[in-house]
Amino acid sequence: MSDRVDNAGIKVILDLRSDELLIATISGDLGIHGSEKFERLTTGVAPRRGLVVLNLAGVDTVSSLGLGVLVALQRGIRLHGGRVRLARVQPRVMESFQRARLDSVFENCATMEEAVGLPSFWFQKAWSNFDRLLTR
Repeated sequence: MSDRVDNAGIKVILDLRSDELLIATISGDLGIHGSEKFERLTTGVAPRRGLVVLNLAGVDTVSSLGLGVLVALQRGIRLHGGRVRLARVQPRVMESFQRARLDSVFENCATMEEAVGLPSFWFQKAWSNFDRLLTR
């Protein structure tokens, strides 16, 4: 099931792969306006167990408010026994995490394969059939 939400400055695609895996693909600007909208869009995500992967490949900038929203999201997910991993973080965005000393607070993965815990050869072959493969 995918949920696409477009708002000025931010786009979030929530892709529920299983009860144990949610992938949120985020693009745009997590500045003041984008952060507020992102927080509203992800309020239902926090009470999740399992793994939540935030694909940040399309995020251009992140403000201190945006970092705070990400920390709050992670805290909410952890309270319910879940985990958060960041994937494909752009260098400019990673600099913001490092300046705020939050780079060690989040699990940061270079690839989506690493973030979901799959070997890259399997991920590339199976991504389009992922839902079918999980039900076996």
